[in-house]
Amino acid sequence: MKLQNIMIIFLIIILPITMITSYYVGLQQDTIKTQTDYNYKMLLSTKQAIEAYEVNTVEWNAEYSRYADSKRRDILASINVFTTSFANSLNISGTTKDSLQTFIPAIMYNLYDGYYIYAPTYVPKVRTNSDGNALDINGNLIIDNPDSEIAYIKKNEGSPALGGQQYTTNIDEAEKEYKHILKSYISYSEKTSDLIANKETVINYTLDNYIKIYTKTEERSGYLINYSSNILKNDANPETLSENVYDSKTGILKQYGYLYSANKEKIYYGQDELSDNGYRFFKVVNDKIAYFPINCDVNGYNTVYKKITLLNTDGTTTTDLYQILNGNSSTIGKVYEYHEADGKYIETSTDDFSWLDSYKENVTLDYSAVNYYNEAVAFSKWAATLGIDFLKADNNNDPEDENSLFNEHKHEIMKESIINNLNLAISSYSAHSDYQYSLPIFTYDDWNKILNNISMTVFVQGIPIGLKYYNNYATAVSTKNNEHVNPEEIYYISDVDEYYHKKDCYAMNINNDNISIKGYRVTDFIEKAANDGNYRYYKHVGQDGSISSQACYYCAITNNRITYSEKLSQILNGECEGSISTLLQQIRKYQSEYNIAIARERYVQKKY
Repeated sequence: MKLQNIMIIFLIIILPITMITSYYVGLQQDTIKTQTDYNYKMLLSTKQAIEAYEVNTVEWNAEYSRYADSKRRDILASINVFTTSFANSLNISGTTKDSLQTFIPAIMYNLYDGYYIYAPTYVPKVRTNSDGNALDINGNLIIDNPDSEIAYIKKNEGSPALGGQQYTTNIDEAEKEYKHILKSYISYSEKTSDLIANKETVINYTLDNYIKIYTKTEERSGYLINYSSNILKNDANPETLSENVYDSKTGILKQYGYLYSANKEKIYYGQDELSDNGYRFFKVVNDKIAYFPINCDVNGYNTVYKKITLLNTDGTTTTDLYQILNGNSSTIGKVYEYHEADGKYIETSTDDFSWLDSYKENVTLDYSAVNYYNEAVAFSKWAATLGIDFLKADNNNDPEDENSLFNEHKHEIMKESIINNLNLAISSYSAHSDYQYSLPIFTYDDWNKILNNISMTVFVQGIPIGLKYYNNYATAVSTKNNEHVNPEEIYYISDVDEYYHKKDCYAMNINNDNISIKGYRVTDFIEKAANDGNYRYYKHVGQDGSISSQACYYCAITNNRITYSEKLSQILNGECEGSISTLLQQIRKYQSEYNIAIARERYVQKKY
């Protein structure tokens, strides 16, 4: 073949194919690059949204889960952060947070005892004023008239209505619109039935081992624990707590002791010359110390009690005693029982509770951990009588063990509920979309995040990126909240260590009998700002600088800690030197404080 013919073939056939192939490969590269970029931006926006949620929950400003309208507002505000952040980060002309919603099949918020799904659906158009507030049929604000019915915009089924827009209180007559809404709260729950024994039980689960059980005859709730262990004998003792308190009235930062009152409110105490016993109790309101009155009636409005829960001899019930904190010399420290029939506190004899004698003189001790274990033992023993295998907590089914029968069963119930409801939401979305979308399969790590943490999961689909459409999901967890006590988010400090440590960190300095340690939730280690914005401090920095605000590099920063069990294994295998007896002593000391810290923080957290 002549060279001229070869050149013609190359120009007519080979060169165009090469150019097209090169262009296609370039598009593929651009698509992969864009997809990777979107993955990063979606995850970053999701994290920003969950951080926005934490801002509103870290101080317990809202009541819990489904009971509070404020919870829905927190979530909607967080969703607004995500859509705004993601839309801005895409840098696509015309992309706003409103237009972006067409690519969002669902957003899921997993809370302590259930979850919300934000997804599009048909909803009736509500009559509102210019500010978007709902009105009744007469044009009055619903918020000012809670007993009145919401008015809907009536469907125009023919000619335009005379006299302008017509309204109705009948939802079937209302005009509908397709929009994203935050759907009703869904609990992690199941119903079990035993037809032979004629038993029906409803169980509500949470992210940890707190459950609520309904039977045909009674309702009880509490923490399910392995009550066959020796944890009560070894660890359930009252404790002394302290933290820094800033008083904006005097401008002084000072360390005070504190405890939790009968209603789980944090009560501080300090020496005061006006107090008969050398202590004066107070609250901190808007960064100002507010002392409780000393002279008050036992059943008076201003009387403050702490609760002491004791396990009865039957093992399945408890007795609550109340110790007065702010009385005068004739009443302070005395123990009372509350008579619900007449609403009175009556002084009780402690002869039946002899162990209290060694503690009752010290009104500054906190009983949260004691109360937790005594209540949990009573509840767990009662739950075992229901005859449901996964509720029988013992050494073979420890609810604190993630591989226990209880946790495996609970997680299956939670998974099934989440998958079913997400499928319904996404199927409804796909039916009204030009693009067919289905629920992706969660990875093991993502399921672990969802089932064990307060979290947010965002689904995005159908955004054009070169040769295909962008479809993905992202999950971000919240660790800095006061709504769930994750054992991994309890930090520990000792009175000689300048760092705070995560669970089971061998770098924790507790190698001496005289060294004491305390565990607090992660939110206690966040720099705290005074309400006036002019002062910042840490709750657990020692007055002499002995305890720092610095996190342990190996555990809290890099999460690359050597655990006590790993260190013990290294010594036994001859991989390093060390005293086994000393290490075992450290392990016992840490484990004791771990049990107390978990018990205290779980006891005082708000329940659903």
